[in-house]
Amino acid sequence: MKVVLDIKHTIFFALSFLLVDAAFAQLTVNAGPSRTICIGDSVMIGGFASGGTPPYVYSWAPATGLNNPNTANPIAFPLITTVYTLTVKDATSASTSGNVTLVVGQIPPVDAGPDTTIQEGSVAILHASGGFNYQWSPAGKLKYSGTATAEAKGTDSARVYYLKADDITGACSATDSVTVFVIPNSKIVLYNTFTPNTDGNNDVWYIGNISKYPNNHLEIYNRYGKQVFMTNGYNNTWDGKAFGEKLPAATYFYILDLGDGNGVYNGTVTIVY
Repeated sequence: MKVVLDIKHTIFFALSFLLVDAAFAQLTVNAGPSRTICIGDSVMIGGFASGGTPPYVYSWAPATGLNNPNTANPIAFPLITTVYTLTVKDATSASTSGNVTLVVGQIPPVDAGPDTTIQEGSVAILHASGGFNYQWSPAGKLKYSGTATAEAKGTDSARVYYLKADDITGACSATDSVTVFVIPNSKIVLYNTFTPNTDGNNDVWYIGNISKYPNNHLEIYNRYGKQVFMTNGYNNTWDGKAFGEKLPAATYFYILDLGDGNGVYNGTVTIVY
């Protein structure tokens, strides 16, 4: 019987010490992590209180943009960036405070530009504005799809291109679209520059409407008159190499015979890295 009593006394004294420690623990509050939200969105804020003498009374300020300023975890929907202060009182009226900041991003005024019309084989320049981190789609139909200035080739009768961009905080985004209409045309469109740097944009020499002339013959020479490329049935595949080796940045001379009696084209094309 004495052993049982000793165990009970030991447990009693241990619990007493724990209760005393808890009663004298300092009252602290955690208002939760700061974060960024998009205007019009809502988020639960708040954290927890500890120490002191429960129960706790919670009070948030300012109350603007909160569904309940007297709860530990209110729903916040501010219209502007706001610093919320959480004050906690315990049963002895001891109090402490903590802050949390909600950064509110704005909807960016994203603009994909006006609809445009081009000739088949030409390239439409799409100009984006009003945001940051631009992304055009479908990316496979465009050059420079991750920039403010994308290029759309005139191969479809009409195509809608979509633009998405962020605000400066990266929390909010908006979309817009632009339609490129294409007028049928069989005329060859020759471009005088390309950048074969393997970045996925403008890596080959593009000749608009060349696919309409499958019997074409193309020859390209350097400034010394040495032939560096030759092919029959060219279809926008030259990547600036000669015999498997990358050519230096320079201006080259081409002779393009369409192969159907519609003429021979002569001119220059420049490789830029």
